Amino acid sequence: MPPSTTVAPAAALRPVRRHAALLAGLAVVSGSALTGCVPEPPPLAEVWPSVRASVDEATSVRVSGDVRQGEGTIDVELAGALDDSSYAGRLIEKKGTVEVIAADDTTFIRPDEKFVSAKGGETFKDVDPGLWISVPSGRDGAFSMSTFYEGFVSALPDADAFDGQEPQAETLRLDGERVFKYSDVDAGDGHVSLYINQDDELVRLEVDGESDSKDGPAGTIDFRDWNEVPPTEAPPEDQIYQRPGL
Repeated sequence: MPPSTTVAPAAALRPVRRHAALLAGLAVVSGSALTGCVPEPPPLAEVWPSVRASVDEATSVRVSGDVRQGEGTIDVELAGALDDSSYAGRLIEKKGTVEVIAADDTTFIRPDEKFVSAKGGETFKDVDPGLWISVPSGRDGAFSMSTFYEGFVSALPDADAFDGQEPQAETLRLDGERVFKYSDVDAGDGHVSLYINQDDELVRLEVDGESDSKDGPAGTIDFRDWNEVPPTEAPPEDQIYQRPGL
């Protein structure tokens, strides 16, 4: 019978135990690192006064999202000054798309063919869909950057609304940026969700639209480039519709 070789159990298990211990140590270290990198949302009562003040004092912003009012939904992209002196964007709805530019005390709109066909009327009569139509800025009932902005800002709670309250909060990423989400926040006439970044800037507002008031908008709006939107230029003269007789 050939001689047999016996390996001591302790010697055989030692490398395995070392490997397991190493993995366990890495797991602890990596787990601690991961959890340590995710900050807890600060109490909304602490950050909201600063956020609300920045919203009220803003001079320009870039907004995008969807607005639901009544049975219709409009996709909105707007960027510019909140005093309506200069802004640009587009509104997309079921009946078509309208581009808008405000500059030099004039508002220019450019509807696509689908919108012109659906709306009709004297406003777009004989107008080439590729041309801009000029309308006086500040006309009663006309769309503007400020009226749209104020429609959503009016849904925001007052600066001291959260004293003694702790709305549900979580940390997440929005478009690659770490933000704090405060859900189901009571805004008086309804509930909203607030997304605030680590610079105390409002980056998203969700309005549920379930309040008794039927006049206010609902939907989701993203905010970017606070106070950093450059001025908008008017369309070139040869791209503006010239009304006959003018």
